[in-house]
Amino acid sequence: MFLEYGNDNVHFKYRMIEGTPKSDAKPDFLILDGQQRLTSIYSSLCSSRAVKTKTDKGNPITRFYYIDIPKAVDPSVDRMDAIISVPENKQMTSNFGRKIDLDVSTAEKEYENKLFPLNIMLDSVKATQWQIGYM
Repeated sequence: MFLEYGNDNVHFKYRMIEGTPKSDAKPDFLILDGQQRLTSIYSSLCSSRAVKTKTDKGNPITRFYYIDIPKAVDPSVDRMDAIISVPENKQMTSNFGRKIDLDVSTAEKEYENKLFPLNIMLDSVKATQWQIGYM
């Protein structure tokens, strides 16, 4: 839910969506409901930083999100299963961190694992560069 902002007679205190670049610009709209969801969407699709989220037990973690390309194009796979999250260091491990099961810490490793980073999806230049590297 949004509220149009800009009435000179009424002033509300506002803050930008977490993770957006600092700006002195005044907003056209205020978010009344859904700021947490919009912050998550912005962080997942537009930010170069990992998304702040929580585990099932409520512990804070930071994650990057990827599309598993083979799963995304397979009509027999649920699209939800095509999205994976990886820790901020972009490595998934087992055996208490001793064994690296997945490493997407470089673009070359993303290509090798066929995992497209969601945080560049809406940046046409970065997405195109990634696609060229993948081919």
